[in-house]
Order: sequence, then C-alpha cells, then structure tokens
Amino acid sequence: MHDSDELMREALVLVAIGSVAGFSLAYLAARSLGTVLHGIGPADPLAYGTGVALLLSVALVAAYLPAFRGGFIFDDNVFLTENPLIHAADGLSRFWFSREALDYWPVTSSTLWLEWRLWGDRPMGYHVLNVVLHAANAILIWAILQYLNIPYAWWVALVFAIHPVNVATAAWVSEQKNTQSMFFCALAVLSYLRFDRRSLQSQRRIEYE
Repeated sequence: MHDSDELMREALVLVAIGSVAGFSLAYLAARSLGTVLHGIGPADPLAYGTGVALLLSVALVAAYLPAFRGGFIFDDNVFLTENPLIHAADGLSRFWFSREALDYWPVTSSTLWLEWRLWGDRPMGYHVLNVVLHAANAILIWAILQYLNIPYAWWVALVFAIHPVNVATAAWVSEQKNTQSMFFCALAVLSYLRFDRRSLQSQRRIEYE
C-alpha cells in the first residue's frame, strides 16, 4: 500500500506539472495561432480544423508527457502483463468467443493483444497509444460541438483534453477501454449529426423545388 501511495503521489505531481505546462503552452499557442486563424472561421474547415487540432494536440501532449515514462500500475498485471490470453497465440479468438477473459472487453483486449506483440513489456508504447486516443477524442468533441454551434467549442475541448479528471483514463494502460469506447461513441455521434444535417438540407431542397 505504501508503494502504491507513493506512486500515486508521484504521478499526481508529474501530471500537475504537465497540466501547468499544457495550459501555458495552450495559451501561447492560442496567441500565436490567433494571427494565423484571423479571418478564418468554420466556413474554412480545413485551415480552421487543422489549427484547432494542432492547438489541442500540443496542449494535450505537453500535459501528458510525464505519462510516457510511466510504468504498469494497479491491475495492468492482471489484464496485460500476466494475462495468459494476452500471451497465447490464439488469445485473439478466445477474447471474442470464450468466457475465459476476466471481463468481456473484446475490442480493448484485442488491442492489448496486438500491442503486446509490438511493445511487449515496454510500457511506453501503450501510454503513447492511450494519449493519442485521448487527443483524438478531444478533437472529436470539438467537432461535435462545432456541429451543434456551441460557442467556444475549442475551449471546451481544450479543458476536456487536459483536465486532471481524465488522468486515470489517459495515463493508465488498462483504461484503454475508456479512451476506445469514447472514440467510437464520439464518432457515432458525429456521424449522426452529419447525417441529420444532410437530411435537413435535402428536405429543404425538396421543399423549395
């Protein structure tokens, strides 16, 4: 317990330092991008979207940079490093078609199975993928809020990106189930919003005709 408490304290200190750096870099990036994005709005989706995605990514990576040097914690050994299904050659099919897994998370388990073949017991690769997924989620949140015409959508996405409440998800290997489920959920919401907008546009064209 003492080691776990010490590890948690160290992790919180590192994340606090990273978050401060992330906010600072986000502010500086926003000031710098302000001139670049001046006159560019949602009507210029490529330039505007690229600028916002860059801003969110820089701030998020700065905040979570300490996570890249983190190790495996808590139940990572149960779900990954000491999981016989992860090590088994036929583990991929057994995650989907058997009851052997501790929890039925076939997508996340399959991802970890594939990652084990890429990174093995080196934790950095797992942390990098988790942070990349978290960055993608922040960008998707911004896109969803843009579709809904929510003011200051990129600020909301920025707060989501570097808020400490997401540390347990973005910096904990076994919690890839959260970043993955958020990714697919946000994609589904964005797809529906795009479908809904196109349906309304088609309906209006028919009414005008």
